[in-house]
Amino acid sequence: MKVKPANNDGSLQAFAPILYKPEPAKITSSNWRCDSESLVLREGAGSASLAFSGRVFSLPKQESASGQRYEDTDMMFWSKGNEAQVMIDGQSLSNCQLSTPLAD
Repeated sequence: MKVKPANNDGSLQAFAPILYKPEPAKITSSNWRCDSESLVLREGAGSASLAFSGRVFSLPKQESASGQRYEDTDMMFWSKGNEAQVMIDGQSLSNCQLSTPLAD
């Protein structure tokens, strides 16, 4: 299948609504502990990064009836209050608790 590349003049004009917003993007960080493992979650508008064991994963936000849920293929972070369900590389982590309050 041949896909023709998009026309692009090299400018950042398409990103202007994001790059030139009057207020900076709000990023919220929180530290979590699952048994003996530490995680850092940084949440933005539509996605989050999850730092774990020297690696950082980018997870898109998913619709959730309650709490905050970020998921992609075999990675998932789903928190409600001070507790979370976490799956990394298809392996579930146990006893996940918020270890520090949210910070901006």
